Amino acid sequence: MIESYDFGMMIINGKRYTSDLIVFPEKALSGWWREGH
Repeated sequence: MIESYDFGMMIINGKRYTSDLIVFPEKALSGWWREGH
């Protein structure tokens, strides 16, 4: 569950994220890199 968000930061299930992430209903995935960059 998304608990808080602000420019450049989200807190999901008590964990703070400050980089790109993909949010799924069951988890958040960080550290991914889209092909083609």
